[in-house]
Amino acid sequence: MPMHVCQIEALTGRSSEGPSSLSSSKGGIHQMQYEPAGILHCGLIMDGAYVIHCHRDNHTTPLTHECLMNYIDAMKVEFGEQVGKRIVIHKKHSLFVNAKPVALRTRREEMTTLHGKIERSGILVQEVGIKWENGSRRVQQGADVAIGTRLLETGAKKKVDAIILFAGDGVFLPALKRVKQTTRKYVFVCGFGKSVSPNLRPNGRGLVDKICIIG
Repeated sequence: MPMHVCQIEALTGRSSEGPSSLSSSKGGIHQMQYEPAGILHCGLIMDGAYVIHCHRDNHTTPLTHECLMNYIDAMKVEFGEQVGKRIVIHKKHSLFVNAKPVALRTRREEMTTLHGKIERSGILVQEVGIKWENGSRRVQQGADVAIGTRLLETGAKKKVDAIILFAGDGVFLPALKRVKQTTRKYVFVCGFGKSVSPNLRPNGRGLVDKICIIG
C-alpha cells in the first residue's frame, strides 16, 4: 500500500517542521505496530537524484535532511511489519549517491547543505559528475555504476542481513540478482508510486522480497 506524507509522519512521529517524537511512545513505534521476532541489520543504498526529483514532483518543495529521515523511518516500519523483525539501518554500510553540488547550475547551496547533513548523520555520500546526453540534457555520470557496485559490496558484508535499495530504475536489477544469488540475503526496494520499475517489484522470481511504495 502506498504511504503518503501524512502516513509517513504518523508512522515516524516526525514532521517536516519539528523534531521526532518517536521516543515519546512507550517502547517505540515498532512495539506499537507489532512484536518483532528479532533484528534485521540493513544496508541502505540510495539513488539521490531519484529521491530528490520524486520528492519534488510529489511535494513541490526541496528534499531536506528531515524529509529524507522521514522516508527512512517509514520504510523501516513498513519492512519491519512485513518480515516481523525490527529494522536497523547499518549506517556504516549505507550510501547516498548524488551529483556534485559544484556541477549543478542551480541549487548548489541546497545540495551542499543536504549532503553535509547526511554525512553528519553517519551515512556516506558519494558525489558523481554531470555529463551532457545527446547534447540536450544533463545527466549524472557514473551514478548507476556506483550504486550497483555498492549493492554488491554491501551484500557481501557479514554484518548486513538485508539490502534496501531506495530507487526506481530497473537498471539495478542485475546487481540485486547477483546479491540474491551469492548471499541469499533479503532484498528490499523502496520507491515512489508508479516510478518504480516493474523489474524492481516482487514478481514471483524471488529477486525482490519486499517493497515499500511512498506516495
